[in-house]
Amino acid sequence: MGSPAGQPLDADARALLRQQRERFGFSRRQLAELVGCHINTVVCIETGKKHPSRAMLNSVCSHLALTWRAPPIEIRHLPIPDESHYYVV
Repeated sequence: MGSPAGQPLDADARALLRQQRERFGFSRRQLAELVGCHINTVVCIETGKKHPSRAMLNSVCSHLALTWRAPPIEIRHLPIPDESHYYVV
């Protein structure tokens, strides 16, 4: 699989994907089922053996409340809405 910018995910980006997956309580198999790929794909992305396509990275990030941009590939947490903007009626 080619990466969005033709570059592999760096170690920090891969670590963030793994940490966020674990934070959400997903096993690698569960994440693979959610994004519609084989567990080996998730393992290879997290270990840097494969570089995710744009579509795969979009899917993984959307399930882990992350966003990314390229080049270079940069993965970030999605902003959390400020609860002070919500009103209870």
